[in-house]
Amino acid sequence: MKKIWILLILLSMGLATVGQQPVKIKYDKEYYLNKSKSKKTTAWILLGGGTAAAIAGGIGFNQTFCIFCNDNRAGAYGALFVAGAVADLVSIPFFVSAHHFQKMAAEVTITNQNTYFPKTNIITMNNLPSITVRVNF
Repeated sequence: MKKIWILLILLSMGLATVGQQPVKIKYDKEYYLNKSKSKKTTAWILLGGGTAAAIAGGIGFNQTFCIFCNDNRAGAYGALFVAGAVADLVSIPFFVSAHHFQKMAAEVTITNQNTYFPKTNIITMNNLPSITVRVNF
């Protein structure tokens, strides 16, 4: 009898979890723009820091060029160069992700825009409905 009760409780828990509806969160334009800005900032920091580290490591390793000796400075400069190169490569997915979020934040609207039409010696302005795609940077 005890096994039947445990089995019924486990089955009822499974039915309750299957019956729930997934929550779909719709983010607004500001969320995607902030996400894009933070990703782009991270990417530029990684690219700048990685380039500076790779240059410093390359210059230091060039001055103490010693691959198979016991000099710790040469190994440190080599590690600094490799870390800088890795940071440069890691910045690429952040740039791609920032562009992806920026595209998601693009806004398509229907508005009236001023257009200028030349007539005989006069330029007239008319409001025409138009479809605009706005991407805020």
